[in-house]
Amino acid sequence: MSQAQPLISVIILNYNGKTYLNNCLASVLKNNYSNYEIILVDNASTDKSLQTAEQRFGGDPHLRIIKNKSNLGFSGGNNAGYAHCRGEYIVFLNNDTTVDTTWLTSLVDAMQSDSTIGLAQSKI
Repeated sequence: MSQAQPLISVIILNYNGKTYLNNCLASVLKNNYSNYEIILVDNASTDKSLQTAEQRFGGDPHLRIIKNKSNLGFSGGNNAGYAHCRGEYIVFLNNDTTVDTTWLTSLVDAMQSDSTIGLAQSKI
């Protein structure tokens, strides 16, 4: 990987994900790659998942929250998040996912290692 770390935008779409969202955010925030932003997009959840996430993680400088006034669906919600990204690379991550501490570094290393790579997927 090059000396300067590119900014990575991680989009997490949430709709009534109270069971999963806090674990997802906690795992992403523990990663060992430092130059990233999390765009949490809430699709008008009614289960208090967004409020719980805001209380637990709202002060983290890596996290930005987008609150949709209605459920825009999967593609509409992700597009809303994409509109707010500043990163060189964009990661779409489901809210029921937990990640390893090295996941983002591994993805960036793969992307930076070969200019012909246009897309990378984590090992599941």
